[in-house]
Amino acid sequence: PYLSTNKYDVRVHRSQPKTNGELTDSWGIFKPSDFLDLDTLQGFLNQLLVHQDKLIAWQNQGISLLSVNERSVTQDNNGALQLASGGVLARYDYISKVIGSQHQFGFTQSQDSVFFFDINTKNIYKMTQNAPEAITVSKSLASYLNNNLNGLLQISDNPYLNKGLTCTYDFKYNEAFFT
Repeated sequence: PYLSTNKYDVRVHRSQPKTNGELTDSWGIFKPSDFLDLDTLQGFLNQLLVHQDKLIAWQNQGISLLSVNERSVTQDNNGALQLASGGVLARYDYISKVIGSQHQFGFTQSQDSVFFFDINTKNIYKMTQNAPEAITVSKSLASYLNNNLNGLLQISDNPYLNKGLTCTYDFKYNEAFFT
């Protein structure tokens, strides 16, 4: 049977391209068919960040790169090189289907990295380029987090009610803070 729904917890919408001097702001126009749905098996879409010209999506158990105007060089039948470009949100590729994050405020960025927390693995990660690295082991926090992270933090995501996680980055001292 068909079930009608209006809840799309893994959907990423795209607006129309912006043109300088336009009378109507195209960034505010979202056509009904301009979207990309991520894999629902990885959980809800909790965060979208742009970092170093890449659009990255975090789900409960997954991190993916979303394509935005990708360019590649191809070779035709005559051996000539041609520049090809893809569309906006044409596809996505998973970096991980194990690591993710369900805390929407558990992200912060430095100039070269994204720091985030994953309750499922009980790790803080530093992501440079396309690979997340667990920094809780190198900072000797793994056993502390495993022994102390339980209860409401595993199911709650509202730091305003002291039932969640939030973080920030201090650019002066190059430190990420999680609370």
